[in-house]
Amino acid sequence: MDAESNWVFQMHIGAVRDVRDYLFESLGPDSGGDVSDHTVSIVRPLCRFLNHFDQKNLKVVLYCLDPEHEASLATVARAFGGNVRLG
Repeated sequence: MDAESNWVFQMHIGAVRDVRDYLFESLGPDSGGDVSDHTVSIVRPLCRFLNHFDQKNLKVVLYCLDPEHEASLATVARAFGGNVRLG
């Protein structure tokens, strides 16, 4: 549906949401206190996802909280061409 609507699909890789109880309880979900799970495997699952939507004009922006993943995400974005960008 995103491709049909010409929307951009954003993926936040390895984010663990709402780790700080105070923020969650006082402000609600997704209000901050997010951290990165640096042990998450990103390349193979991400490539499976991107291959599923390859050639369907889905625009994807990849984000991550852990700078150690930036190089991997950059090479995956390059491999999939102009519809996959690094945010």
